[in-house]
Amino acid sequence: MNITDYVNNASKIDLFHGKVSIKFDYSIVNADEIIYKYLGTNSGREFISLIHPEDLPDFLECVEHLDEGTQHLIIRFISQDEKYRAVYIIMNKGNSTIDMEMIDVANNHKKFDNLRDTSFKCKKIMNYSDNLYFEYFYDTKIVNVYEYVNERSVGHFYKNIEEIREEVINSNRYNNKQKHEFAILYNALIEGTDNFSVTVEGSIFGIEKCILEIKGGVVYKYGVKYVFVAVIKKTEYEKAETEEKYYKTRHAVEQNTGTYNKRAITELAVDVLATSGDKRRYVIMMDIDDFKNVNDTYGHMVGDEVIAKTAEVIKRYVGERGYVGRFGGDEFFIITDKIADEESLVYMLKTIKKNLAWDCQALVPDFTVTTSMGVACYPEDGRTYDELFLIADKCLYLAKTKGKNRYVIYRPALHGNLENVKSSKMLPLNSLFEDNYHMCSVVMSLMNDIGDENVTVERCLARIRQEFAIDGICVYQGEEYERTISSGEYVDVIEKADFLADEKMEALFDVNGMITANKIINVKEKWPQAYEKLERQGNLGMFIVKQGDIAVSYDLFERARKWSDLDRGMLMMIGKSVIQKVRNLE
Repeated sequence: MNITDYVNNASKIDLFHGKVSIKFDYSIVNADEIIYKYLGTNSGREFISLIHPEDLPDFLECVEHLDEGTQHLIIRFISQDEKYRAVYIIMNKGNSTIDMEMIDVANNHKKFDNLRDTSFKCKKIMNYSDNLYFEYFYDTKIVNVYEYVNERSVGHFYKNIEEIREEVINSNRYNNKQKHEFAILYNALIEGTDNFSVTVEGSIFGIEKCILEIKGGVVYKYGVKYVFVAVIKKTEYEKAETEEKYYKTRHAVEQNTGTYNKRAITELAVDVLATSGDKRRYVIMMDIDDFKNVNDTYGHMVGDEVIAKTAEVIKRYVGERGYVGRFGGDEFFIITDKIADEESLVYMLKTIKKNLAWDCQALVPDFTVTTSMGVACYPEDGRTYDELFLIADKCLYLAKTKGKNRYVIYRPALHGNLENVKSSKMLPLNSLFEDNYHMCSVVMSLMNDIGDENVTVERCLARIRQEFAIDGICVYQGEEYERTISSGEYVDVIEKADFLADEKMEALFDVNGMITANKIINVKEKWPQAYEKLERQGNLGMFIVKQGDIAVSYDLFERARKWSDLDRGMLMMIGKSVIQKVRNLE
């Protein structure tokens, strides 16, 4: 068959290769970005209506034979500009879906040629590098270390990671520090952590008299983790380490999410913008809608899994087009450097939203994980990190107020200057500090002040407010918890927190005598007496520590905050120390 005219009259969007899942009623429930891009508005139609009528019987016949195993067929499949393309389909039956891989028959050679050319170029570059290369295959657990010589791969090491671990643990050759460093590498590989860097003893991988810095990330195959690849930089023992930017260090990436931490992504974003000239960049703020409900319903361990899965989905679909960081809690930050137009941006955001909900179904089956996003564009909306961050953050707030599960891209004509729009940010307290070590140092200093009999309670409360950016702190005492000490500017301060004496509400406090609310509305149903007084006082959020007939209330008026486990632990210790100081004065 001569298909020259067919190929020359190609759709404006090439499919090449994509994955899609449909229900047995033929509605599309999940797909790769390329599928949504290829279909355009047709993605809302039934899958069978997108197949050429003459090919539909073949498709339905394959569906009937899915119980027998994988089915293969070629059909003509419509694109967003209503042109049919010949598509090779590999079809499998899932638990509640039909899962398919779709490959454009006529034009897939273009993709192959591009990948082959890229491979040749990479091998040529690797040939002139002094670095070694590292691979870890998730299916076999094999570690492969090699280098390129004369454009050929020369192997140095090839062994199962479990065998390596046994040798390291049981060997007297390595000290505790070296074993600990290898444990970090081992755990990161086993857990599938993306984008990390670690330094290990070279002899572990058969390379003597040097240390190895292994720095790399995960390669996905059809949306599944396939191999971890890394560059290995050798450093002789006698050579001093050179200084480098923080976001290039192994401390810049979180182990549990594989994303940059707040400090690293901020520094990286500043550098990206500073070197962008007039090229378009997008700054995106996003968080998980109603994430507190996940923690409250399923527990913090499942909440951590949802955070990790969210990070994985974002990184997967941002790919090589930008950088992903986590600000804390369920809040993420993206800056792109390879998305040239808004249409491509929108397809990426839609794909992240769809796949996040889909991928998290198994973790939280009775809860649909959705996300809200705010977007600002460089250089149109601003040229500095601070300008763009503020706009993106306020657009995130708009997305929340408009019903969540959506993105809002800033448009001056529609949104104006955003002066009257609140900020969406509810930062964890530990984001106020350079790192957790800094936070702990501040807490220890505060505890020393509280324990000093020459330092007044009022002075201690004032410093706590300053260090942790808390708007007000009150101490309540007695059977009816009357206010005896306060710090901060209160409009309608609670003089008597008698709701703390309600025995029926004791169950709301945890075993450490704490109760927190990121948003004060969260206590309205369960604790209406407290809500009425706190709402009248102007609270957006609160954290109360109670011990006997004394309670300390941390009050937030200007902006709510997300109380992480670390925040709760630190403020609990401080609160109990304040209570003890007050009790000593009685």
